[in-house]
Amino acid sequence: MQPQRLLELIVANNPAAIKRNLYNAGIANLDVIVSANNVMNAFVAWQRTQNRTDAEAVVFIANVLNVPIETATISGGLIQNEMEKSGKSLYELIISIFSQALGIKVEVSAENQNNAFSENHKILQYVVLGFAIVGVIAVGYWLGKLLKKIID
Repeated sequence: MQPQRLLELIVANNPAAIKRNLYNAGIANLDVIVSANNVMNAFVAWQRTQNRTDAEAVVFIANVLNVPIETATISGGLIQNEMEKSGKSLYELIISIFSQALGIKVEVSAENQNNAFSENHKILQYVVLGFAIVGVIAVGYWLGKLLKKIID
């Protein structure tokens, strides 16, 4: 199976989950029109702007596309058949097909699964930490003023 065909099947099967994952990964807005071409363009743009290797891009793609599959649909049935035929999970299948197309070898591991969004979470953690520090300083200042009033 070609990467574009797999992408088309996954997008057709669960576009809402793909849209959510694209948004969570920080590469698309919630108003994005989810199509195979738009998703592939978002991946290419991400790889170029982030200066990522092909292997990193394949792992990122696999994490974004690793969504629940509704097997009662035609696209879901085709994906399920491909997974059964290969004996791989959807995540492993995505990595296998995309890495073969690029002519690279990408190891499937628990470490690289779901790490696609970790950079965006780090940014969020820094923002929350910043607000926490400002809050602690403000409370300290307020307590200092209160203590000064009590002493005077």
